[in-house]
Amino acid sequence: MDSRKHQSPSNNSSTYMTYLRSLTTARGAVSHEKTDLALEKKVTPDAVKMALIAAQESKPHVYNVINHPQRKLNICVFGCQGSEKDAPKQVAALIDHIAEKQPELKPDLFIILGDNFYPDGVPSPDDPRFETQFHGVYGNPILTNIHGTACIVVLGNHDGGRDTETYLKSFVPFHNTLLRTNPLSNEQAEIQQIAHSMLAHASDPNLNESKSDFFERSHLDYPLLPKHLMPHFFHSWIFDQLQIFALNSNTYAKDFLYSLKSYALDDPVDPYNQAVWIKQQYDEAIKQKKSTLFAMHHPLFALGKRAYPSGWDAKHYLKPKEITLLNHILTLSPDNKNFKEQLIHLFTENDDTTKLETNANYNEILRKIFYQFQKMSPNIVCTAHDHAIYYYNNNNDLTPEPKLCQVVSGGGGNEELQHRLFFGQQENLGCFLRNHGCAILSCDPQHPVIFNINIFSVDGKHLQFTSQDNVPYRMVENDNRTKKIREIVLSACVKYQLFLDEKQMLAKPIGSFFNIFSNLTHLIKNNQPHKLKDVDCMHDMINFFNQPIPATYEETIGTLYTLMNSLSNVDSDYSLYRDINTSIHKELDGKSIDILYSELISAFTPH
Repeated sequence: MDSRKHQSPSNNSSTYMTYLRSLTTARGAVSHEKTDLALEKKVTPDAVKMALIAAQESKPHVYNVINHPQRKLNICVFGCQGSEKDAPKQVAALIDHIAEKQPELKPDLFIILGDNFYPDGVPSPDDPRFETQFHGVYGNPILTNIHGTACIVVLGNHDGGRDTETYLKSFVPFHNTLLRTNPLSNEQAEIQQIAHSMLAHASDPNLNESKSDFFERSHLDYPLLPKHLMPHFFHSWIFDQLQIFALNSNTYAKDFLYSLKSYALDDPVDPYNQAVWIKQQYDEAIKQKKSTLFAMHHPLFALGKRAYPSGWDAKHYLKPKEITLLNHILTLSPDNKNFKEQLIHLFTENDDTTKLETNANYNEILRKIFYQFQKMSPNIVCTAHDHAIYYYNNNNDLTPEPKLCQVVSGGGGNEELQHRLFFGQQENLGCFLRNHGCAILSCDPQHPVIFNINIFSVDGKHLQFTSQDNVPYRMVENDNRTKKIREIVLSACVKYQLFLDEKQMLAKPIGSFFNIFSNLTHLIKNNQPHKLKDVDCMHDMINFFNQPIPATYEETIGTLYTLMNSLSNVDSDYSLYRDINTSIHKELDGKSIDILYSELISAFTPH
C-alpha cells in the first residue's frame, strides 16, 4: 500500500500569506528584535573562553536520543538561511503555520544544512547574530509550534569564508576593517559555531551540568536537547533505527585524501579523521540494520551553476595539488588488487607541479568518494548549497549509476535564489522550486524504511513524494478536461527540457546557453531568446500540475493562462508557449488558451 495515501495534503497558500502578514505587522516581523529570553542571561568573557576551549577539545560522538516521539518522526530540513533579511523569518513562520494547520507534520527536529551566517561566518561564539539570526528566528516564542524544537546544525562553505567573494576581498588592504570581513577564516571561523553550542543560553532546558559535559554523554534525553546542536564539526544522532550523520562537507574530500595517504604510506590513521570516523559509524549502522540519513551542505547531484566547469568550486576546499591527486585517485578502482601500490606511486612520485589542476566538480568528487570508494549508500541525503529546493531520486533508473535519494533544501532564506541550469536526467527529478521554503521528512523511527517527503514554499506551493521514487503524490483527477490539460502541459515541459539540455551541452563554453552572448544569436536571427525567466515559469507549471490536490478546471485555466502569458519566448525555434497552445487547440475543440480563458471570464461576468 502506498504510504502517501495516509497523509492529508493541503493547499493553504492564501491562508499562509494572511498568517505571515499578521506576523510581520501586528507582531513585529517575526522578530527583528532580540527575544526577551536572550536578554535574560548575560554571557561573560570567562564563559566564552571556556566554550572555545570545549569546542577545540571536542571529539565526534554518536548520540542515542531517548524519549523522543515514537510512532512518527518529522524532520524539517533547510539551509542557506544565514541572511539578515526577512526571508529566513518568513520560512520560520511558514513552518510554524504548517505545524499549526497540519499537526501531523509538526517538526520534532530541525536539521539546518549550512551557510548559517553570510558572508563569512562569525568571529565569536557570542556574536549578536546568533540571537538575531538563529534564536530570535527559530526560537522566537511567537512561533508557538516550533520555538522549542531542537536544531541539528551543520556547516556550510560561507561559515568558514570558503567562497569566491571572501577570497577576492582578502586581497584588499585592511579588508577586515574596510570591508568588515571576518578576521577568522576556515576552521577558526567554523569553530565559533561549535563553541556557541557549548555556551549556556536562556532557552536551554535545565541540564544541571555544563553543556560541554552534556555533549560528552552517549545517551541524550530528547526533552533536554538544547536549541543549537553543533557539538563538533561532524556528529551522529540515533533515533531508534534511524541514524543521522551530520557531515562537514567543506573538508570531507580533504579528510578522505589524507586518510588514503596514511593507508598508502602505512602511517598511523587518525581515528577522528572525518572520512575514517563516518565510514566506521556508517558500517556499524548498517550492521545494526539501521536506515541512514546524511545531512551535509554540498549536494551529490547539482542542478545549478556548479553543474558546469564555469561554476565548479573545489578550489575553495582543496589546493591544486590535492585536486590533482584526488582526480587521479578517483579514476582508480579501490577493488583492484594493486590499488595500494597505485596510491603509493601517486603520493610519493607524482611531484610534477607544472600539471596541477586548479579546479574540479566538488559535487562529483564527494559522490565518487561516498559510493565508489567508501561504499556508502545512505537511504536519503539532505543538502543545500544551491539556493533552491529540489528533489532527485534515481531509484528507478536502470543505468548502473549509484542510487541516490536527495533532497536539496537551500531555500532557507538567501535573497539570491538560484536558477536551474542543468537539464539532464529530468526523468529522475521530482521537482524544482526557485523559492524560499523547506522540506519535511517523516518516518517511523522504529521502521524507517520509507520517508514521506513534503516540500513547501512561502508562496504556497506544496509537493509530496516518498523516498521510493520521484513520482509526486496526487489525488485522483475527477475532471477529464483538467486531466487532459495536465498531460499536455507536462508533455510539453518534458520536450522543452530536452531542448534546453541539448542547447546547454552544445554551448561554447558548455552550460552558457542562457548568457547574453549566446542569446545574441537568436536576436540576429530575428528570433526571441530563451530566458531563465521561462525556465522558472515552466517549473511553476509543473509544480502546479503536480500538487497533491488537483485544482478545479476554472483555477487550472486561470493559472495556466497567467503562466503562459508570463513566458517571454512565444515564437522561436522551440517555444513552450506555442507547443502547449498547439496541443490545447488540437485536443480541446480547436480552442486556444486565450479562448478558454475568455470563455471562463464570460461565464463569471454578470450580464
